[in-house]
Amino acid sequence: MIVHKNPYFKIFYKKNFYIYSPNRPEVLVLPVVDKKNFLLIKCKRVILGKSIYEFPAGSVNLKEKIIDGAKREFQEETGILLKKNKFFKLNKIYQIPNRNPKLIHVYGVNLKREQIIYNNYDKSEVDKVIIVSLNKILKMVKLGEFNTSVPVAILFNYLIKFNLFR
Repeated sequence: MIVHKNPYFKIFYKKNFYIYSPNRPEVLVLPVVDKKNFLLIKCKRVILGKSIYEFPAGSVNLKEKIIDGAKREFQEETGILLKKNKFFKLNKIYQIPNRNPKLIHVYGVNLKREQIIYNNYDKSEVDKVIIVSLNKILKMVKLGEFNTSVPVAILFNYLIKFNLFR
């Protein structure tokens, strides 16, 4: 039974359990810069009352292919125009599997530092765009500065897939 719905998601009640179900597929993009660095965005999170570091992510429009939604979200949140950049698939991931049975679609994209224009992003949603090294992002995880579960899991998955642990 649906107990709540809006344009973005529904809440179902089934077998004494509440299920959160987004109305559109969700995507996340892992931007890799010059093969050894990562691009992060500092997103405004009203519910937390602060901005936090994440990878670009969002929802796919209903008439849009998932890869096109990933590209659009990436461009909106970073301001980076993609030309010949190739997106590559990474493993899909569950966000909150005890409440949401849908997987997040994950793509990586290889970038060159010269493609990045630091003031061209959606400032209503993003405070800052930065490039960090692998060592820096791992320190950020350790210090709790990069601590959103899905982006950390995606980073971990990427490091294992390409054997980048030291």
